[in-house]
Amino acid sequence: MKANDPSLKKLAQYISGCHMNVQLISYADWEDLLKNKDDAYAVQSLVLDMMKAGGFGQSVGWKVGCTSKMTQEMSGTDEPFFGQMHKKTSFKGSQVISRRNFFAPIIEPEIAFLIGEDLIPENGPFRESDILAAIDCIMPAVEIVDCRFESGWPLAILPTIADNGVHGAFIRGNEIKEWEKVVRSKISVRVEANGEFISDGIGSNALGDPLNSVLWLANNCVKHGKHIKKGDIISAGNIANMAIHGPSADHFKIDFAELGCIELTFS
Repeated sequence: MKANDPSLKKLAQYISGCHMNVQLISYADWEDLLKNKDDAYAVQSLVLDMMKAGGFGQSVGWKVGCTSKMTQEMSGTDEPFFGQMHKKTSFKGSQVISRRNFFAPIIEPEIAFLIGEDLIPENGPFRESDILAAIDCIMPAVEIVDCRFESGWPLAILPTIADNGVHGAFIRGNEIKEWEKVVRSKISVRVEANGEFISDGIGSNALGDPLNSVLWLANNCVKHGKHIKKGDIISAGNIANMAIHGPSADHFKIDFAELGCIELTFS
């Protein structure tokens, strides 16, 4: 079992320690260890367990990454990946966040889903109708991804997965209970940095429809011994048209039109 591989455990200990001590990850001595995505997900699982044991906090749900052509090209992959989001770094509403907690943050406007029932693996493979039936509400959201590797962006897919999908923080907006009326693929977003337009985007940038990210997650996390549970929040992938680098400004306004607005300030 890969999770019992001593070398992978040692790498996970190193990555989790860098997380909890806010240190850069030097990957040069480790990159030959990760042979494939199974190795990378095994390290990710160990990292999450170690961080939880270290008091970093429990999971509040999932992030799905590389759901757009732009982000897949950045990571050199042709499919999404998943990670988990921590209670300690998850917030609701506009936020002021310390820049000291990040190294190379990227701001990602996303659509998030609150799941209202367990998606039990034995009921899979899941279909779109199963996902629709399980959704409680949707929310505009922002994920901050952060490259903690000394090499910086762009980052290849295997270290990305191993480092929990380079997840940094999650901010969710208002819950949209009447979400069935929303045309998810046409959700628009406009991002301003220090009062100036920097990017826009549309829901279809996330696998054509953010719901497809949830469907992909439901059918793929089970391959690694996990499943989506009632109460999980799933952030479904970047819908912006370009990478929005955090150091470029102190204040960001992420406007999802009729779904609401989230403001983010780095202090």
